[in-house]
Amino acid sequence: MNKATRILCAVLAAAAISLFAVQLSCRSALHRENKLVIAVAYDGDNNHIEVQNLKYISRCVEAFQTQYPDIDVEVETISYDTYSNWLYDSLLYGKAPDLFTVLPQDFPILTSLGVLEEIGGTSYEGRIAPAILKTWNRSGVLYAVPYAT
Repeated sequence: MNKATRILCAVLAAAAISLFAVQLSCRSALHRENKLVIAVAYDGDNNHIEVQNLKYISRCVEAFQTQYPDIDVEVETISYDTYSNWLYDSLLYGKAPDLFTVLPQDFPILTSLGVLEEIGGTSYEGRIAPAILKTWNRSGVLYAVPYAT
C-alpha cells in the first residue's frame, strides 16, 4: 500500500467510523449498570476493511475488560442505512450508547446539540495526521479520533 493510499484510508476511517464519547451525565449506561455500550455503524458486506475494523474493536474491548473486569462491554453493530436515524432516536429517548460512531454528515449536528464530549487533543498529536485531527475539531476542541487507520 503506497503512502497516498494509506493517507486516503486514514481519512476515510476517520470520516466514516470514528468513535465519539457522548455526554450522558446520569443517564450513562456505565453509571447505571456497570456496563459500557459501544455502537458501530457497519455496512454488513464483510469486506476486508469492515472485518478488520470489527476485529480491532474486539481487541480494544478485550484489553479494556482485562483492565476493568467488573465492567461489562456490549458492542452493537447497526446498518449504515439506518444508523443516523437510530442514533438520533437513541439520543432523543435517553438510550444513547456511551461510545458511538458518528458519520461525517452527523458531526455538525451533534456538535451543535452539545451531545459530544471533549476528548482532548495533545495525546494524539504526532500519532495522528493533523488534517485528520482538524476534521473532528470544532472551535479548538477535539471530539473524536479514528480508532483505526
